[in-house]
Order: sequence, then C-alpha cells, then structure tokens
Amino acid sequence: MYGNPYDLFACNSTALALYLMLDKVTDDNFVWTARKNAGNQFRAHWAEWLVDIGDIAVSQWVRPTNASCHGNRKGATTHAGTQTIAAPPLGSICRRAEWKLGQILEIYMNFGDAGDRYLGRILAGLDPNYATFAIAPPHWTCPPDDEDLTAALSLAFGHLLENQPDFRGVCAFCLASLVHHLD
Repeated sequence: MYGNPYDLFACNSTALALYLMLDKVTDDNFVWTARKNAGNQFRAHWAEWLVDIGDIAVSQWVRPTNASCHGNRKGATTHAGTQTIAAPPLGSICRRAEWKLGQILEIYMNFGDAGDRYLGRILAGLDPNYATFAIAPPHWTCPPDDEDLTAALSLAFGHLLENQPDFRGVCAFCLASLVHHLD
C-alpha cells in the first residue's frame, strides 16, 4: 500500500486511517478478510457499507450503479495498465486484482517486488512521467518504539491495537499520512 503525499483524496493510507479511527474497528474481519471466500465476504461488507453511507456520499465520488467491488478492481487495473506506455508488469496487476493468470503463466511468470512497487505507486495516483513519482509515502523517522509515536498511536487507534497489536505498523503508516494531510 502506497500513500499519496500530494493528493489527500487519492491517498489510500489516509482513508484507511480515518476509517480505522472513526469506525472504532476492533477486529480484522472487515478490512482484511480471511482467504476462504474472501471475495464473497468483501462483496457483502461492501454492500453493507454502501447502505450505511447512503446515496448522497456515494454520489459525491462514484455513480451508485458503478459502486461495486468488481468495478473498483476493474477500474484500478485499467488505470494501472493504461496510465503510461511503460505499464507495470501484467503479473503484478493480476496479482493485486486477485485474478488468475492461467496454469502456464502462474508457473513460469513469477511475481516480483519491483513490479509491485511500481504498480503500488501508479494505484496511489502518482504520475510516472514526473520525478515526483519516486517520492516516499509519509512515514516516521523516529524509532518504532518512540514514546511520542506510541502515545499518538494509542490515542488514535488504541481501540484497535488492544485487540490487534500486530496492526501497529499499519497504524503507524496510516497515522503518518493522516498527519501529513492534516491541513
């Protein structure tokens, strides 16, 4: 997951930070679904979420008829594959979309970290045609166990970290984006 330090409305990590802070999520069942029937669970949660936020909120960002988990995945892969003439590798795009490549391609076309990093930056809304594409997402330069960072994480995500201490790294990343976009 990459953050976009230039555009608040395209920054996934800021959106996740707000979600985790405001909805008082205490478990990982909604955001990180179990692998068994993950697609079905995500679709069910997505439909519940759309009902919860109402038509007004959806109409601000996307047409309600296009607000489906398939539409989001298809839109993201289309964007990633057509954003530039040097698109990320097909294997990276398909892996992120959780699409099968076929038996032969899955055996011989291995996934690589560099392609995934490139794809992550594209999906974060960074423009590959500018030097700013290489910017790191907002992050903390202090040690992970810093006293001030620990206090901030407890204040923002204490409800989640009590039950899911392994989310500390994710929460720290999200909080950095949230603080960066504070203005």
